[in-house]
Amino acid sequence: MKTISRIRCLCLSVVLACFSLPAFGEALHYLNDEIITTSEFKTALGKPPADTEKDKIKADEDAVKKVQLETPAESPERKHAEAEERLTVTTFNGVLGPWAKFENFPATSNILQQAFDDTWTLTHKIKDIHPRWRPDHSKKNSYPSAHSAEAEVLAEILIMFDQTHKSEIEKRAEAIRTHRMILNKHYPSDLQAGRRIGDYVVQQMTNNPAFKKDFTNALQELRPHLDGARVTRSSTVR
Repeated sequence: MKTISRIRCLCLSVVLACFSLPAFGEALHYLNDEIITTSEFKTALGKPPADTEKDKIKADEDAVKKVQLETPAESPERKHAEAEERLTVTTFNGVLGPWAKFENFPATSNILQQAFDDTWTLTHKIKDIHPRWRPDHSKKNSYPSAHSAEAEVLAEILIMFDQTHKSEIEKRAEAIRTHRMILNKHYPSDLQAGRRIGDYVVQQMTNNPAFKKDFTNALQELRPHLDGARVTRSSTVR
């Protein structure tokens, strides 16, 4: 009986753990499920190097090896990469200033999390379109990189809030992409595809009425912390 109880507890733990990330069948907040059928989306997705494209494959592999050689196991950068294995909205804390801890801003945290969840769900739905082994051969779902897409989406939304911190925001997103190579999880072409997907996703989100409403609420929440010069005309979603 004790064994059965332990098995039941284990199964329950596994089920509960599944709720820590969006489920594949979960409704999208700012996107339409049909987005993946459009020609524009397919162009953004692209394809990983074919088996016959030896030069491109080698370039991908060499880039990953180079980054790993430049980042020793005990280096701070590798520690940062390991901490980002499970990417969250708070990874971008501080990019708008020391005050910017997004968990303290409900409206801002809401729009960032909804956009993040949509991107996670979308990228994991399409990983089977072009099955590709990760550099460490742990899984055959390397293309495109969800981390890269999520980082691009969060970065572009934050830049819409405050363009004067564009450089810092983009550096944070680029660091996230580099960290995936440090951990031997993605090739450059995976990361580039994720970035294209993220950019396309943001273009679609900004046309969504729910996104526009949530963006306005978040901007009003952040406005007291932003200098007037930082809230430019381009910060308004039309």
